[in-house]
Amino acid sequence: MNYFTKRQRSRRRIAFLRQAAILAVIFLLLHLLDKPLYLLIESRGLGHEGKDRNEGKDWYDLLHITGSLLTWAVICSAIVLHDRRVVFARKAWRVYRRGVLIFASAVAGGIVTELGKVLIARERPSNHGGDYHFRPIFSSLLDSGGLGLPSSHAGVAFGGAAMLAMFMPGAGVIAMALAVGCAISRMLTSAHFLTDVFLGAVLAMWTAKLLYRAFGPDRGPDGSVANARARLG
Repeated sequence: MNYFTKRQRSRRRIAFLRQAAILAVIFLLLHLLDKPLYLLIESRGLGHEGKDRNEGKDWYDLLHITGSLLTWAVICSAIVLHDRRVVFARKAWRVYRRGVLIFASAVAGGIVTELGKVLIARERPSNHGGDYHFRPIFSSLLDSGGLGLPSSHAGVAFGGAAMLAMFMPGAGVIAMALAVGCAISRMLTSAHFLTDVFLGAVLAMWTAKLLYRAFGPDRGPDGSVANARARLG
């Protein structure tokens, strides 16, 4: 559990609102690039044609599966097995915390973005030549196929990468780079607009931050980790 003074909580709320406002403005501005980027990708012979050419290539498959829960299950299983051997804690939860939270963050990122798809109901760019098309709200409650905003691949990739970065900053740089690559790969196949992957990434990283605050290493009033062992436990 994290402990913050009343003043610190107030500052955190103000910082959150400021960040949300900035991201909202960026999101609105990125709409101006959605169709031009889609048309540029299609004009270069990428899009659906590019997907057929790129599938099976190592670089494309690597970036694509970063948005897969199976990939994060393997990564997190390795972390759990490692921490079992090097972390000594009275509670088993502290031993498995890193691996469990990283995987939970990837899952949560996927869930949040899938819920977003149902609520926003904007279809993929390839369905309408790069134009926006919205379905009636909740019409795709049981089937979100063909919906693009936000991207669930980006949600899974950034959800796992953001939590990994919070526990292991060095490795997190590589994970975040792969998550960005995953988002780009979704755009290169015309599966998503730029705003689709941007919103997916933002929602996933916010979700990861909330999970880390709730279940991550204990912190004192000064915001520091309670003890060195907590970084692993």
